[in-house]
Amino acid sequence: LDDDKIHHQLQNLGKKYGNVFSFTATGTLYINLGSAASIREALVTKSECFQHRLEEPNQLFDHLEGGMLFLKGEPWKVIRKFFLQQFRERGLTVIKKEMSGSIYDTVQSTINDLAKQKGKPVDMPSILVTKCSEIIRQAIFGNDGMTEDELKHFCNHYGEAVNTLTGTSVFPSGVIAKYFILPYLKGVKEGRKAAEMIQGVLLNAIKRRRSTYNENHVRDLVDAYIKEGNIRRSKNDPIAKYFTDKALVRTLLQVVGDGIVFVSFFITSFLNVLLEHPEEQERIYKELIEVVGEDRNPSLEDKSKLPYTNAFIAEVLRCNDLFTTFPTLECCKETTVSGYRIPKGAVLMYNFWMAHMNPDDYEEPQKFNPSRYVVKDGKKRPELPVSFGMGKRSCMGEGYTMNQVFLFLSTIVKHFHLKKPIEDKEDKTFICAHPRKESLCIQNNIVV
Repeated sequence: LDDDKIHHQLQNLGKKYGNVFSFTATGTLYINLGSAASIREALVTKSECFQHRLEEPNQLFDHLEGGMLFLKGEPWKVIRKFFLQQFRERGLTVIKKEMSGSIYDTVQSTINDLAKQKGKPVDMPSILVTKCSEIIRQAIFGNDGMTEDELKHFCNHYGEAVNTLTGTSVFPSGVIAKYFILPYLKGVKEGRKAAEMIQGVLLNAIKRRRSTYNENHVRDLVDAYIKEGNIRRSKNDPIAKYFTDKALVRTLLQVVGDGIVFVSFFITSFLNVLLEHPEEQERIYKELIEVVGEDRNPSLEDKSKLPYTNAFIAEVLRCNDLFTTFPTLECCKETTVSGYRIPKGAVLMYNFWMAHMNPDDYEEPQKFNPSRYVVKDGKKRPELPVSFGMGKRSCMGEGYTMNQVFLFLSTIVKHFHLKKPIEDKEDKTFICAHPRKESLCIQNNIVV
């Protein structure tokens, strides 16, 4: 399998063997789930058979072991319940009305920064990383829990670590991978070093938080975590042992990293599609003017009134190649999926690309067509993208992420017309293999 072509290679295998097939890597049996139906059956209908991730040395396990992603059983339930409650209270699952002001201010700040460039090429991911950092830092670390420089170092190192996670490097696992494969894979050593630097930043921030902690004044998520652990220990509650610094650091590593770096590149990928399909800019802009008007920015309350904008977002999710495959839950109890026997110990692999290009679910799946999601004349709407997973182990930040996508995308389109910059041989746009880094040429939108 090739890093850059793995989703196409697996798609071709699917044409021969069907949506559900298996392959092995370093002794681990992987089950390719290449349709929304098979993913739903495994993660929703038969979720009791797939409850935790593979606990063997691999790239993801090395970085996130001990955090919520790799916890299982009671520790996972306890830590997930705590974080889910905190995310809800602090607007990290959905953007709560009383907390929406800060994100609207951040979006407007982005518009102001872009306007100052006056059509010059800009590095959109870098701008968005800065803006998304403000939102996450306030929710998790409060006003003074982490400095701007610390968060900047965190994001830089997180980007370095993510760049080492290629399409194929996440599959080798176990003793063979630990000693004979991973040490020799390109970027693995650098990825581990970056992950260690990230953990150091988080540990220092948590240490400072503990030194100034006041149980009567909970400032942020970190304080809430400390308080929850202390309360349970004071009551001799046995689950207090799950509230460790390791669980906090390894969970925040993913939450903060994804909430800033991944979301920034995710939003940029939507803007890149507008560059590839300029006609979509005008359709979205026209709808925004009709529904929102010219005098204000779009709000979350407008979202349900913008069917074509929502259809565009869904279609970009479906066609996005930023995140195509992902090895996920291990089978803890033998079962069947799509009629095939899944033995205990097999590991599911979400094949988002294959599921989203499934001709059984989508007419002309290779064609970019947002209108497929605009329901007319009682026509059945096709499957919505499954990019954030399904069931109990689905991504808790889906609502938060997609609300940010909607607000940034709609507000930028309302204010600007996006164009590709004219290529300069001496100053080319830098593009990273994964994730990608693009420049956008932004010009003021003119109503003709």
